[in-house]
Amino acid sequence: MTRVAAKVTCSDQDRKELERLGSGRTEQARLVERAKIVLGCLAGGRNDQIAARMKLQANTVAMWRKRFMEGGIAALHDRARSGKPPIYDASDLRDRIRKTA
Repeated sequence: MTRVAAKVTCSDQDRKELERLGSGRTEQARLVERAKIVLGCLAGGRNDQIAARMKLQANTVAMWRKRFMEGGIAALHDRARSGKPPIYDASDLRDRIRKTA
């Protein structure tokens, strides 16, 4: 038995924003790609069809479909990453650079 991907829906305003992101030349390439994936899902495309057209893996399409359904357009942006916290805050760093220069 094959699995069927969940149907993606959104408001007209979200669709316009996705179309803007998907056709944008000044946005990050990863954000443009994610918007195109979601637009393909909104058009009723299957994960494997969208993946083949965009030269991606079907599980990548499935992941972005799910994230969009859970969090909307905001979920298409990168999540915060863990890492070493900064040693100096921005104003202190700026002052240290000025003193050095």
